[in-house]
Amino acid sequence: MDPNSFFAKVLQNRFLPTILRKLILIGASWTFRSIVFYMDRTEKAFAIFLEIKTILVFSVFTVKLTGLFTGLLVSFVIAHTINWLFNGQVFQLFKNLGFTKISRRRFIEYSIALQRRVAKQGSLSAAAIFGSLARGELKESSDLDVRIIRRSGTVNGVKACTFTFLERTRAFLHGFPLDVCTFDSLRSLSKLKSDESPIILYDPDKKFVKSYQRFLFFDEIVARYIEEKD
Repeated sequence: MDPNSFFAKVLQNRFLPTILRKLILIGASWTFRSIVFYMDRTEKAFAIFLEIKTILVFSVFTVKLTGLFTGLLVSFVIAHTINWLFNGQVFQLFKNLGFTKISRRRFIEYSIALQRRVAKQGSLSAAAIFGSLARGELKESSDLDVRIIRRSGTVNGVKACTFTFLERTRAFLHGFPLDVCTFDSLRSLSKLKSDESPIILYDPDKKFVKSYQRFLFFDEIVARYIEEKD
């Protein structure tokens, strides 16, 4: 966790009661749903479109029951909450709040399954793991930080964002702390810490290989895990 982030500052603020700190962070997560802080341009547009569409679906019923203004307001709250749960990486938030812990075995098994799903997506050009696993600091309180690079084109953008949305939904249903984003290009990775070397999940075009001097392939990490386990 970045010590300079809003999340870290609130969590470490000793002047606020613990429960209030956690409620503030849950409220902030619900309000922004990671759109501002994590998503690239295409994924932001996809998330906004999805939310507007969900609001309109619910407003068909709520406006009839409560009137225009109240109906739209209720529809917004319902739609926003649903999108927060299924597209807001809720268990990644819960992990940071200390609500969940993930065993090393489950972490690796989930990563292996994700790699297989990524490799089947023609709309994706590269994917890599960053964060604690890449730094060799994997703990029960870690989350899985995955950054995906989509292929160019509008259709690929929609397919890639749909895939990412479904992965967030899958992680929510499995109670797994997945932090995944799809970027429009490799340039967007400049937002990450410069000292993090990627663990390459998928890179047929050698984008990560050409851009990073230091990197590991995911198969090496799995082999190392198996050796440690034995």
